[in-house]
Amino acid sequence: MLATSDIPRIKHDARPCEPGSFSDEVLWASFKNGNQLALSMLYKRNVQALYSYGRQTSRDHDLILDCIQELFSRLWVKRDTLAAVNSVKSYLFKSFRRTLLRQIIAKRNGTVPFINQTGAFEFIPLLKIS
Repeated sequence: MLATSDIPRIKHDARPCEPGSFSDEVLWASFKNGNQLALSMLYKRNVQALYSYGRQTSRDHDLILDCIQELFSRLWVKRDTLAAVNSVKSYLFKSFRRTLLRQIIAKRNGTVPFINQTGAFEFIPLLKIS
């Protein structure tokens, strides 16, 4: 089992927010209305827990960080179509788990997922390069 000291701290360049200043639901509603700061606050509140959760599935540090970034990037792009959620934290963890597992499976199968504006598709190389 990993000790807390084994998990790298992820640095942020913005000012820290006070933990109880806004609820996750208020931040979610604000982010859906186009507030980038609200999404940033949700990120800051959850990034360390998401990283720790990802380490239970994969030891690939870069993959976990990429999946967290992909999750929040996708949230921003699709914010207009996202529904209200009962638990923001639960939604983030489930979405992150799906993103991470999709990437792990793609790596094992030798496929490379591409995300474009219209949706996702996979590129399957003819030769596997090890």
